[in-house]
Amino acid sequence: MKYIHDYPYKNISEIKLTLKALVVDRNESFLGKNMPVEKAELSNEVFETYTNSPFISFRILMLPGIATLLYFFQKES
Repeated sequence: MKYIHDYPYKNISEIKLTLKALVVDRNESFLGKNMPVEKAELSNEVFETYTNSPFISFRILMLPGIATLLYFFQKES
């Protein structure tokens, strides 16, 4: 018998109970209540803002370039 030692499978019984309560029993109170967020709590958070398009970023432009170079170097040898 093999055992799965993976994080998502550690709490499989709790996942099953949650799914049963939400899907089968349709128990909406099982999720709990939304907690209000105060503005003082948000002052310690660090938010990253992106100014450019993610499709024109340096990493995205370099990926096809490196793939093309590797393709031609492999083809020559």
